Amino acid sequence: RELFTGTTINISNNYTIHGVVISDKDNGNINAQNLFLQDETAGIAIRFSVSHNYKLGQEIELNISNQELSEFNGLLQINNVPLSNSKTGNSGIVIVPKIVDILTLSNNFENFESTLIRINNVNLSKSSDGTFEFNVLANDKTGSINLFTNTKATFAKELFPNNTVDLVVIASEFNG
Repeated sequence: RELFTGTTINISNNYTIHGVVISDKDNGNINAQNLFLQDETAGIAIRFSVSHNYKLGQEIELNISNQELSEFNGLLQINNVPLSNSKTGNSGIVIVPKIVDILTLSNNFENFESTLIRINNVNLSKSSDGTFEFNVLANDKTGSINLFTNTKATFAKELFPNNTVDLVVIASEFNG
């Protein structure tokens, strides 16, 4: 993340990153070529050149030498990575989400982008059907943010709860 200065670059030689997959492609809320990888400091979006089989909680080592570091609609990514540049480690690792409120998230978004976060005491609302599909407004006592769910997610058509909930989500960006 520190290498990115606002312009697309190719990462120089001898860079390897390690982290744990925090996205769950098996439930359809992310493209099968993409994943979010997080270590103890931060996370980043990885876009492989082909579909991958990495599971939620899988540890990965990724050679990112000579790979593109860029933004896609505001989201920092390592783009078009050959699957052969990755190798697995342990599985079943649980990442503890960082607890933030919406105001803190909004004011420090780059520090939380692509990481697993928890927002407590949230109310959800939507002007149409009350399902998770597409955009849902998440409100806490400090502000509101958009909660996006892919139409292909296994839970997209489920009704969201009407009571106050705690959200565990990946902080992501699409066009600001």
